[in-house]
Amino acid sequence: MNKPKIFVLIVVSALLLGAIIEVFADPFLPPLFSNSKKAYQAGFNAARTLVENSSFGNFFHATDSHSISGTVISIEGNHLTIHLSFVNPLDDQTLTTRSIFIGTSTSIVKLTPKDPAAFQLEVNAFIRSQSGSTTSNEETQSVSPPAFLTQVGANLEDVEVGDVVTVSAPEVVSSLKEFTASEIQIQPQFMSSSSLPFLQ
Repeated sequence: MNKPKIFVLIVVSALLLGAIIEVFADPFLPPLFSNSKKAYQAGFNAARTLVENSSFGNFFHATDSHSISGTVISIEGNHLTIHLSFVNPLDDQTLTTRSIFIGTSTSIVKLTPKDPAAFQLEVNAFIRSQSGSTTSNEETQSVSPPAFLTQVGANLEDVEVGDVVTVSAPEVVSSLKEFTASEIQIQPQFMSSSSLPFLQ
């Protein structure tokens, strides 16, 4: 590993370690350290500028995404709160939690796995279509491989705490704390936090 990569790795690790120490240690520090938050923020800002101006800066720049994925942690009326599993370490860390509003035009679908045997038949047919060895009874127009998941219409009542959802909106939502969803996809149960103990 060359020196620039090691340097950036050290800076990012220091940022994360500093955040952890600040959260857990600050309440117990004596008055002498009353300005610790200001000092921490100044150090954080300086380190962020340093990383952003480095050759790896583009890796940390926010992308203009119209969708986010996370775990539902609360449901109140037509409002969901979701926790994102990953947020850019240089972004506002309050963005790990987002408020999602469901409007009258919000589409909600549930993704469910296909029957493995039926899916295997689709895959076999697709492979034959790409190799030019299809039979006269098989479709030859498909250019995309078959999807393992299928969409089923759902309602807000089908969304439960612990579900993993992908939320989309017309606007860029990368830096929005709250927004109204145009579509919500409920991921299969094997992706939820209740079935993955290390996400709890």
